[in-house]
Amino acid sequence: RSCGYEILTAANGPEALLAWGRAKDRIALLLTDVVMPEGINGIELALHLRGETPGLKVIFVSGYSREFNELGCNRVSDAEYLSKPFELQQLTQILRRVLGPS
Repeated sequence: RSCGYEILTAANGPEALLAWGRAKDRIALLLTDVVMPEGINGIELALHLRGETPGLKVIFVSGYSREFNELGCNRVSDAEYLSKPFELQQLTQILRRVLGPS
């Protein structure tokens, strides 16, 4: 928010699907953890949302090694990856690269 982006939050995959249903016309990017509770992981979520909106931008975040995540994250073409922990500046840089300035 401090960088000028509107943010919708969800604690898990099912909540993210509900938020998507309410606001998909306003959502340009999915920023999701790879591992999430409640039965839908970030990769499955991204694939589902991209099925509805093929141009949706995706950034995966995870505390696991990049090599481990790339085994699944690469199923989502053109997705970016940000390793945890990260600083606000790193997040801002990747957001601006993917979305452009706010």
